[in-house]
Amino acid sequence: MKTFKTYLPVFTGFYNTIFQANNEDCEIDDINMHRRNKNMNEISFDDCNFNYVEYHEEISKCVTEYLHNELKEINIVDSIKFEALYSPREYNFHNDSINVEINLTDDNIKTIKKYLYDNIDLYRQYLKDNYTSCSGFISYFPNHLEGWQELTKDFTEYTDKMHVLGSILEFICEMEEINTDTMYDATTDISVCATNYSELIGE
Repeated sequence: MKTFKTYLPVFTGFYNTIFQANNEDCEIDDINMHRRNKNMNEISFDDCNFNYVEYHEEISKCVTEYLHNELKEINIVDSIKFEALYSPREYNFHNDSINVEINLTDDNIKTIKKYLYDNIDLYRQYLKDNYTSCSGFISYFPNHLEGWQELTKDFTEYTDKMHVLGSILEFICEMEEINTDTMYDATTDISVCATNYSELIGE
């Protein structure tokens, strides 16, 4: 068993994405229903203390578990464990990302390598599409198969190459139709809550 640290594939962050909290209005409507029943004045968004930190952590752990289950089922990983959510101070160039720890058995590594070679033409195109420098984007990784073969000793070694393993798993997820929509579906039971809910409903 070998352990590698990388980012969680597929997850696109919270800011302006499908994963951004969007149930605040429902929470406010629920609070105001209770307040009307008690003849209390209605409240607004500014009266609520929404716990976005807890919401972000719950979502991060949930999507990590989702991807763990999906990739373990096809023998790509042994486990994916949540480590931390990274959020940039400003969202001008980067969005949130999830740092994870991935455990791979020797059999997992063989499966990954076979998967890439079984889909070699599509993988070449993936590298070209995602790692070709252009105006406004400088790639720090090669955009051709040979470069990635060298980086990973022919897809057998991922130590100290945090981005490389995450990128390879991203390609596999694309091929398996594991995307933001299917990932989001796993989070439907999670919502952002007002920490002062009890106070607002007069309890």
